[in-house]
Amino acid sequence: MESPSKPKVTWAEAFRDIALRMIDKGQWAAFLLGMIVLVVVFRLDSDELVALVRELLMWTVVPWVLLGLCIMGWYFHVRFVDHTTKGENRRLGTEKTMLQERLAAMQRDLEALHQETPHQPPTEPTEL
Repeated sequence: MESPSKPKVTWAEAFRDIALRMIDKGQWAAFLLGMIVLVVVFRLDSDELVALVRELLMWTVVPWVLLGLCIMGWYFHVRFVDHTTKGENRRLGTEKTMLQERLAAMQRDLEALHQETPHQPPTEPTEL
């Protein structure tokens, strides 16, 4: 029996959450590329697939090294961008807090000044 406190998550909501997380982490492009490769592989006939696998196995080591370097470069680039944006967000948060504290102090000073000054009712205009 399912407890009433746990909401049921549908497959669409789960996919949405995973996709948003991949976009946040910079992995969406690699995911799409992988999905395209999977679709192409599944659409191939068995003879074409065997020929493709044989051709891939005949490659030299250079393309694999280049692929590895590209993946490592992408990984470190994502980490660098993540680190840079975290630092910038921290800096902006500190600056925002400082400005909010200054604004709160100015509002307190203004309220204190308003309370010190007695409110005088408007006077009737005098005729000249």
